Amino acid sequence: MLFDSTIPPVADPVIPRTDAPSKKFHCPVWTDERIEIVRARYPVENTEELAKELGVTVNSLQMACIRNNIKKDEDYIKNSNKRKWTEKEDAMIEKWWPIIIRREMAGKTSCWLAKEMLVARSSLINRAKELGLTHLRKKEPDWSEEELKILEDNFDLTKYEIKRKLKKRGYHRTESAIKTRIAKLYPGGIRESVTAYSANRLSKCMGVSVEVVIKWIRKEWLKATPRGGLIDDHGSPKDRWIIRPKHIREFLIDNAALINPRSIDFIWLMDLMRGD
Repeated sequence: MLFDSTIPPVADPVIPRTDAPSKKFHCPVWTDERIEIVRARYPVENTEELAKELGVTVNSLQMACIRNNIKKDEDYIKNSNKRKWTEKEDAMIEKWWPIIIRREMAGKTSCWLAKEMLVARSSLINRAKELGLTHLRKKEPDWSEEELKILEDNFDLTKYEIKRKLKKRGYHRTESAIKTRIAKLYPGGIRESVTAYSANRLSKCMGVSVEVVIKWIRKEWLKATPRGGLIDDHGSPKDRWIIRPKHIREFLIDNAALINPRSIDFIWLMDLMRGD
């Protein structure tokens, strides 16, 4: 057989050198003296800077702290995570915050300012507190007797609807102010029998579904007045019926057979029939 010159000769196997120097990794020796330095400085100093000064990696320093139960000081963590506000940012807060809390310009809110400054709203509010800017709001004027009467006569309406009724009489109250006043007037919740009921509220007192109450109204057995707007046949969420206590008493006297003694609220019933 002739020798084929196209076949390359087999190369000699590469035998690794046994005398090649092995790569060594530096492992710092954590002596008692170095550990005491770390114990004193790590809780209250920057980790990266301390590691550089000791000539070790951040990971090595952190592992040494874990092994020796050395932790960061809580106050240091709190302060290091705290946002550093610039003088320009503080000046912007001092300029706009009084305008915001006094509602002097439409659209200028804390959410708007937080978005303008690219910060969280909660951080903005906290910074305003630190700058002493949280007590500049004008004191709400005392509620007049007429306002309180409007509030009590229309307590079953939404806060927005009460606000509109007050505005028609020349009073300007925010929905939050109305909510706060109602909470002060009725700390245990709005009384069921103040002036009127909604169909939904009456259904809970009677122990029946709201559809049953709506049926009584539709059949004109129970006198009720629509509050305006569209009326939902199911009474919710557009439950816009106003049902006066005296009309409920008349209905119960004329339709005693409809009362379910196992589901009706007897305490409420007795208060209602007494006129309380």
